Amino acid sequence: ESANASVGQVISSEEVEDVPMNGRTPLMLSRISMGVTGTNEPGQVRPFDNAGGASFSVAGATTQTNEILVNGVPDTTWDKRLAYSPPQDAVQEVSVHAFESDAAYGHTGGGVVNQITKGGTNGFHGSIYDFNQVSKLYANYFFDNATGTPRTNSNFNQYGLSAGGPVIIPKVYNGKNKVFWFFAFEKLKDSDPANALVEGGSTLSTVPTAAERTGNFSALLAVPGTGASYQFYDPASGTLTGTSGTTITRTPFVNNIIPASRLNPVALNYMKLYPLPNITGQVNGENNYGITSADSDVYDNELGRMDFNISDKNKLSYDFRHNYLLQHKNEYFNDPAFGLLLIRKNWGTTLDDVYTLSPSLI
Repeated sequence: ESANASVGQVISSEEVEDVPMNGRTPLMLSRISMGVTGTNEPGQVRPFDNAGGASFSVAGATTQTNEILVNGVPDTTWDKRLAYSPPQDAVQEVSVHAFESDAAYGHTGGGVVNQITKGGTNGFHGSIYDFNQVSKLYANYFFDNATGTPRTNSNFNQYGLSAGGPVIIPKVYNGKNKVFWFFAFEKLKDSDPANALVEGGSTLSTVPTAAERTGNFSALLAVPGTGASYQFYDPASGTLTGTSGTTITRTPFVNNIIPASRLNPVALNYMKLYPLPNITGQVNGENNYGITSADSDVYDNELGRMDFNISDKNKLSYDFRHNYLLQHKNEYFNDPAFGLLLIRKNWGTTLDDVYTLSPSLI
């Protein structure tokens, strides 16, 4: 297609349900559209992976410059990452347009992707689902096997429901053909290796040995070829020497052992938060700990929608959406003194009123 052509593709609700979807994140359907190239890192893209969901290029434009919409309303963060991801069973259609020239759209250096949510119908419909993966069915990483690092415990459990229909209050109101409701809920709990290379982690770390925790670093002096470079010196023994009196020399600790009286009690308490080595590591003690801890996520997602047929010419719809993520990350030593907490919350709402004045004017 030429650069100024409008290239568009619509993925219908049947395709949304039938296509195996990475992380059950509806926006990942954009990758099967013509002219779209995914640029996210290899691996699972979950609904709360804001950058991963938005990492795609449309018709060769720069990645993560696209306008992402939900029901026609902007759905991006300040840097064009995905903000809110509807549950898969709540999405009716995903449309992708390259070089959108319609005056209704803008805010994009690439394409426009719109996620249209489902609404209720005259019949009651719904779904219940549960997807579960456990590490007991996984193989260990190749390099973890090579170093003797045990397999990390991990799991992925994603479950939810959706339901919709007409608003009916027995003996009071019958909303068939007039008022409809739809609701979708999703929950996700997972844990994956904190050392996952796909997330920029490291499979190895370095921790103090039992001897080093007592101030005994004599083993470093025995490192072949470079042992002398590991000599420890008493920082309190500095003296000025040399003809100009500007050279500072210090007394080495005998056999690289720091006297117990010189050990800081605060530092000794810090040492209790570090585990002991669990693999051999290098001759100088580096990389003597194989990381087996896991990051964990708890995520929930809710979407509600109401549709009103006010008249044959006037259609009104309203939706409200919210999701929340709590992530424990990089607790490499299975200790709450390390790592960090990440919280992401999204709130959104849309009010859409369409009035048909004539066959050619809306």
